[in-house]
Amino acid sequence: MGGAERKIDAFFRLGTASGRFNMFDGFAGGGLKFSGWVPGGGEDEFGIALAAGFTSNSYRAATGAESSEVAIHATYRAPITSWLALQPSVHYIRNPSADPGIADALVLGLRAEMTFSLAGF
Repeated sequence: MGGAERKIDAFFRLGTASGRFNMFDGFAGGGLKFSGWVPGGGEDEFGIALAAGFTSNSYRAATGAESSEVAIHATYRAPITSWLALQPSVHYIRNPSADPGIADALVLGLRAEMTFSLAGF
C-alpha cells in the first residue's frame, strides 16, 4: 500500500426548483470516493456516484418527457508522476434529457492534471 491510509469519503446532495419554470424540479445525488485501497497504488483514488434529475409535472405534460434522467459515474484517478495525474471515467446515462426518443448513453472520458510551479517569476 505504500503507507497510504485507507479512506472512504462520501457525499449526498438534494435539490429542488420551481417546476413552473424549470425542466427539472428535483435532484438527488450521492457518491463514494475510495483512497488508499489499491495495493501499491499510493495516492490512487476510485469513485462511484449516482445522480438523478426529476422532471416537473408541467414539463412532462407539455413535452411527454419521462419522469427522470439517471446517471451512474465511475472514475479512477492515478498520479503518474509528481506533476501528472490521469483520470479515466465512464458514465452511463439512462433517459438523457428525460426524452423518450433519445437512447441511453455511454460516455467515456479522460482527464489529465498537470501541476507546475512558477517559482522565480
